[in-house]
Amino acid sequence: MLAVDGVDVVSGSTAAVGQTGYVLDAGSTFDIAGWRKNDREIAAFAFAVLADSYAARTGWPGRVGAVGMAAFLEKPSPRPAACVSTGAKRIGHRCNSSDASHGAA
Repeated sequence: MLAVDGVDVVSGSTAAVGQTGYVLDAGSTFDIAGWRKNDREIAAFAFAVLADSYAARTGWPGRVGAVGMAAFLEKPSPRPAACVSTGAKRIGHRCNSSDASHGAA
């Protein structure tokens, strides 16, 4: 979730952590030109006096000047069923079954 002036850049509504946002790969970049008004229109970010700001004109003047972002760690992929049933450790997309036999007496 990304917000400028307290307004969510994707939905154009009051920003909140539970809203949708952009999903980016680690180390990647993405240019966000403004608040999304609909699928085709964007209200560009621009510095303005409070009365002329997009946030004030759309009813959210209380957070002008604030930029907020919520970032979340990616959930780990579940281990393949073969790894779970044998107790093997997952390495990438494979199971390392040699670890499953260690410690057996």
